[in-house]
Amino acid sequence: MSTARVAVPAEGSNLGGNSRRVRVRDVGCVTMRTTSSGDRAAPGRGGPRRSMREQQKAQTRQLLIDAGLELFADQGYSRTTIEDITNSAGASRATFYLHFSAKWQIVYEMYERILMPETVDYYRRLNAFGVPDRRQLQGWLEDAIGFYERHRTLLLFGDEANAVEPELAAQTAHWLDDCTDAMPRYLQRWEGAEREQARLRLQLLIVQLSRFAVLWVHGHWKVDRATVLAVLLELWAQGLRIDDADISAAAATADDTAS
Repeated sequence: MSTARVAVPAEGSNLGGNSRRVRVRDVGCVTMRTTSSGDRAAPGRGGPRRSMREQQKAQTRQLLIDAGLELFADQGYSRTTIEDITNSAGASRATFYLHFSAKWQIVYEMYERILMPETVDYYRRLNAFGVPDRRQLQGWLEDAIGFYERHRTLLLFGDEANAVEPELAAQTAHWLDDCTDAMPRYLQRWEGAEREQARLRLQLLIVQLSRFAVLWVHGHWKVDRATVLAVLLELWAQGLRIDDADISAAAATADDTAS
């Protein structure tokens, strides 16, 4: 089996902001990201240069991350040892432990730098619709399923790591909150206890989509993409109360016309 090449953005890259664009290109079934500018700030632009020692430390950390992700993609999370990672990166175990206390932290870096910024951005895009109509929601779901298809290799070993690493699994609640908080326009349709119910509905939809999509892209359900999208559209339209909003808008329009 050929080794899959995986790279994550260097630590400190501004994935969530507009000041630095992140380009994505697919290499086989594993996503590689590159940034459009170097990690070092130019003199007089964005702050002082890092010291040589800081640069070397950051480069070593990045080598360990890249080596770990390549091995996880190639042979699975559980089968990969810290010794495998250090041998691949050309580093010692002592060096590894200067940067990480356990190998699950490399998977955490992958979520933080690759998967979660893109995931949160998807929910911001859904939020931008306010109350999406079915056509908009279907388009959004098609893009969301595409995300899971593109990142299937990362999601496979990420899912494996979550199953065996309680510290990593504990981060799920925080990531779920990040996705939910990206949809304030949706939540603002309700007040008080109804808003809490709406938040819970949204979180259940997010968990359902995430869990289903990971299993589907790895062949658990033998159904085609069109069927998946049709079922998800019904679930999300009902969960987001889209049809209720359409009925209310139609009633308001009718009242305005009558008056």
